[in-house]
Amino acid sequence: MPAQRRSGCAVESKAAGRGDGIFANGAVTDGNGAPIGKLILWVRNGWLSAIELA
Repeated sequence: MPAQRRSGCAVESKAAGRGDGIFANGAVTDGNGAPIGKLILWVRNGWLSAIELA
């Protein structure tokens, strides 16, 4: 798969042995440690397809 250009950076990452869905997620906190959201990495056909801040 060729690298895709988004916001000036190349995206080319394969999640070995993964299909579709959520690859990883984690809490996002502010400088005081208070939760402000979560970061989700989405995978499609084994490739990173989206990064979401929810």
